[in-house]
Parts: sequence; structure tokens; C-alpha cells
Amino acid sequence: MKIAYTRLGRLVSIGEGADGAVFQPSGFPGDVFKEFKTPDFSADALRELVATFSDLPESSRDWLSSRSVWPTTLVEKRKKCVGFLMPRIPDECFSRYGIRAYPRRVELDWNRLAYRQSRRGNPNIVSEIPDPTEEQVLKLLLDLFATSQILHQADFIIGDISGRNVLWRLSPEPSVVLIDNDGFRRVGESGVTRPKESPDWEDPYLAGSYTSQQSDVYKLALAAYRALWVTTGTPTKDFLRATGLSRAQARIGVLITESTARGGRPTLDHWVAELKTAIREKNLEGRPIINLPRPGRMPASRTLSTPESRPVIKLPRHGKS
Repeated sequence: MKIAYTRLGRLVSIGEGADGAVFQPSGFPGDVFKEFKTPDFSADALRELVATFSDLPESSRDWLSSRSVWPTTLVEKRKKCVGFLMPRIPDECFSRYGIRAYPRRVELDWNRLAYRQSRRGNPNIVSEIPDPTEEQVLKLLLDLFATSQILHQADFIIGDISGRNVLWRLSPEPSVVLIDNDGFRRVGESGVTRPKESPDWEDPYLAGSYTSQQSDVYKLALAAYRALWVTTGTPTKDFLRATGLSRAQARIGVLITESTARGGRPTLDHWVAELKTAIREKNLEGRPIINLPRPGRMPASRTLSTPESRPVIKLPRHGKS
């Protein structure tokens, strides 16, 4: 689908990123418009990304509709593509936060999970950002990994996973919204713009190569570590030896270690299964921790043997998760 630039109406600036600016168009109040700042993007890849969504299985489309801002409409100026329309970010992904004299409406991005301790007890800060329990953090992680699992099963690489590009909400249920979806690309394809990584979220083992499904696993594991350990750092060699770890941290910590290693990283379907188990265990008194394989001894069936190999599995029925 495509529309003429003139149909957008009055444009109100919302924000600006590395490769484009985002506006609220008066002609499409339910959407936002991203206009690329330079012509150095692939209109053909963007057209393919828009068309691909309708080709996904219905269950995947239903799931991603509420957890992404997938490009829906190409915008043309003098018959040349200059950007696209996408859905607005849900209101539940915003909250009031800031210096007491000037609080503002901010996005609930993943960084705010990692920084959540800094909001506690500061009399100079007004914060209405919810403070999730560990169980809610686990549910957010499950939603993040299940959403990424669907994309991997459809042969997509997410690419630029970062603290700014993953939003979250606790209402009506803990769930995430992935933004900057024009960075998604199919395995083996170049994508709309050149693949990139955000500072402090780079996979150190890419060594200058393009992002891959394995680098997605690395960054998702980093998101899990930062959310559960409430930190902005990276896992140390002995982070699992710390005292006072919760049962969930003990379960997921081994997966984090395996997922941030050089190779043999777990697949996302394995992550989803382990997160579901960790959430069930949160509600069971006295249940012992299940022993997990030690890092480096993972069965081959659980790993991605090459950066872009993918298991052939059926899509989950997400309404029954």
C-alpha cells in the first residue's frame, strides 16, 4: 500500500533517529510517519517488508500486531518513496517521570528496567514508572523472547536490539513492543538500511560482520541479564557465584552464559521453554531448582550451529501460553 506525501497533512515532530525523523501526521491520527533523512535506503526492501506482514500466519500477525510497530504504508513524494507510516506506540508504554519541577512523559524502554533501582528513594525525582516484581520481569522476558521467536521462525533477523528499541508495559499484562521495525531483515538479505548495532549492545563476536540470528540471541540474553540483575553492565565470568540469587536467576543465568559465548548459543524456542518453567516455579513453594547443563555442554539440538541456521518448528498457539 502507498499514499502521496500530500495526504499526510500537517506534520508535528515527535523525534529523530540516526536515519530518519518521526512525525505525527494530522491526516492519519492513528499512525506516525517516518521520513528518511537521506536517500541511502532501499525502497524495494521497505516495500517487501510492508508486503511480508500479510504473508505471515494469522497467529503470528495477531501476536506481532500488538508487539511491534511494523511499517504499513509507503509514502511517496513526486512518485519517489521517502518514508512510511506505522502504528503509534501504545499509551501503556509511556509514563510520567523526571525532575520534580518538570516531570515529562517518557517511553518505558528496556533501559528503565535496568535503571529501576536509581528511581527508588530519590526525593528530587517524580516517577510514575511501575516497579515490576521479579515474576513480572520474567513475564516481560517471556514475551520478548516469544515475540523474537516468531520473527526468527519467519526467517527474520531483528538486528538492532537495544535498551531504546524494546519497550514494555505491565497493563493489561506484562508485554513488550519492538520499535524501529524497519531494521528487521530476512536472513540473507540486506534490509532497508545498513545493519547496525547500538553502543553497549554489540555482539563482540561479530567481528565486523552483519548482525545475524545468533547476534539476536546474544542481545536478548543481555536484555535478560540487565533486567533480572538490575544492571546496565555485561555478565562477568563469575556472576552466577553471587550470593542471594533467586531461583529464577539461577535457572536463567546458565542460559545467559551460553547465549553470550562465542558459539553454540541456545535457540529462542529453548529460551521460551525455560522462561515458562521459571515462571511456573515462582508459584511453587519448596520446589527444588532443576539442574541445568553446564555451559559448553549443550546438546546440538538446542543450538544454532551456524549464524543463520534455524530449527523447523511449528509456531506456538500464543493464546494458550
